[in-house]
Amino acid sequence: MSIIDSILGGIAYAMGVTAWFFVYDGSLLSLIIGSVCFAIILMAIPYYRLDFFIGRPGVLSDKNTDPFETLIIYMGNFIGVMWVGVLMKLFGPQQEHLVATAHYTLEYLHGQTWDTVFVISILSGMMFYAGAMAVNRGHPPTYFMAAAFVCMMVRWPMIHVVWYALWVDTWSEYWYLVIPVTLGNLIGSNVWFMLRKHSPTYKNIKYLKPDSYDIADKFHNFV
Repeated sequence: MSIIDSILGGIAYAMGVTAWFFVYDGSLLSLIIGSVCFAIILMAIPYYRLDFFIGRPGVLSDKNTDPFETLIIYMGNFIGVMWVGVLMKLFGPQQEHLVATAHYTLEYLHGQTWDTVFVISILSGMMFYAGAMAVNRGHPPTYFMAAAFVCMMVRWPMIHVVWYALWVDTWSEYWYLVIPVTLGNLIGSNVWFMLRKHSPTYKNIKYLKPDSYDIADKFHNFV
């Protein structure tokens, strides 16, 4: 784990969100195509062994983990997303469309109740972490793509998407979304792992981190 890997993970995630925002125009077809683009670009995270917040739980685990690492990854991802969001807003193509889609995303979450945002953020964390661990265990990376695709198709909130939309649109009345989405994503990823507590995978690892699974080696072998 390094702050550089965390920043690069945030950049990769933000590029996926950028693709989704550019493609989406309100139609079902654009939602599907945008979600596919998002999922494909996100494969850079496991391929290059980058860190991202939802993929590194352990706060609620009894394994030998360091919550400080989770905080470092959170901050690194935030910086990476911020860079891409600001650059796209200032210099990217179709800026009006990008801002409009970001505003729509925030309005969609703003229109939900606080507890609804929290619950679907938990589901998002569970789904994303399940996909990440499927890759880590050597299963086809399509599991990771499927998790990303489902999250974006049903517009489940992920903290990286909220950060990106906030940087592109505004930090005004939507800032509160960071709290329920962050907590929901973190709890969801940890809860999913706790549900797998008695599986051989859980028992045979010492740390809840990608290096324990030799993720990059397995991914490259699959490719």
